[in-house]
Amino acid sequence: MNSILLNISVLVSLSGCHLIGGEVQPFKDMGTTGRMDAGEIQNDLGTAGDVSNFDTNSNSDVGRDTISTPDLLDMPQMDACGNGAIDSDEACDGVLFGEKNCVSEGFVGGVLLCSAECKLDVTKCEPGGKISSGYLFSCHLDSQGETRCWGSDEDGIVSASVGMYTKLFSGNSTACGLDKGENLECWGNTENIPTQPPGQFVDIAIGDSHLCGILTDGRIQCFGDNYWGQSNAPEGIFKEIDAGYGHNCALMESGEIKCWGANASDQSTPPSGTFVRISIGHNHGCAIRDDETVQCWGDNIGFPQGSFEQISSGSYFTCGIRPDKSAHCWGSNDFRQQDIPANTSYVELSAGAQHVCGVKLDGTLVCWGDNAKGQATP
Repeated sequence: MNSILLNISVLVSLSGCHLIGGEVQPFKDMGTTGRMDAGEIQNDLGTAGDVSNFDTNSNSDVGRDTISTPDLLDMPQMDACGNGAIDSDEACDGVLFGEKNCVSEGFVGGVLLCSAECKLDVTKCEPGGKISSGYLFSCHLDSQGETRCWGSDEDGIVSASVGMYTKLFSGNSTACGLDKGENLECWGNTENIPTQPPGQFVDIAIGDSHLCGILTDGRIQCFGDNYWGQSNAPEGIFKEIDAGYGHNCALMESGEIKCWGANASDQSTPPSGTFVRISIGHNHGCAIRDDETVQCWGDNIGFPQGSFEQISSGSYFTCGIRPDKSAHCWGSNDFRQQDIPANTSYVELSAGAQHVCGVKLDGTLVCWGDNAKGQATP
């Protein structure tokens, strides 16, 4: 009882009142700030830390307890980090993340954490870019950062001697790798694409003969062919980008999609709404909404029911990974690209022209679909 009444006294004091004779009375003058300094609290409580002015005639022991004035002044504010609510200056709080997860932050999966400062901690999220499929080839990045490519070597992609990377990207006949310093190196057909595009990038997209990338400040920079305006980068701050044959689409920080370039099939006319992931095929695009459902546009390949964490688009089809790590493909099946290996779980998929390669949960690779050039034989 003693400690309970003391706590009530403290709370009453913090609210701008104190107890006298068992009744709640206001402090003399709290000024315009609604606070009292240590001296004022001392005057109302008696000698610093003494609560002898409280009524002690009741059966309680309130008068026998003391509390330090600094303890009153240093009590935590209700809007502090760790109060169990995401405040305006916080990205998260404890186990609360709002609608954020690893996928919304640009990863393929994993566990999003919250730091002691209420900032997002993505160290346990799973980065993408470990597998990347181009038109007739695929490349894989192992745990040591070394790259291995297979399939068509018509443009020297498979036989090239390349460096150590953290993420891979593929286009029609070009491959690129991003190193730890966020510098980009490209090989294969580089007639219209520089081998070392200037700038530091976080994500890039390679089309038939052009390249666009998101710089570290969120702006987009493009290089190469501009026949359809595919290298005329839009203004704004972006977090994800992908390319088709002659067009690009990018995801803004707001979740809105912007597309530019060729639009004969409405491939550069995306749907409105808020999205968390995008993937662009030859003349179509698909995106995951914030409710995990998928919507597609451009060439009509249809779209699936249910939830997805990740998607990857090929020429006339798209594949995705569901929350249970199973894969599902839709659209064209001319080369059996929808014939997904049974009873397999994935952490990442990448679709080429008519083939798909995936990284399984155990880190091993599997591919299916068109294999005319060995692109489905890792």
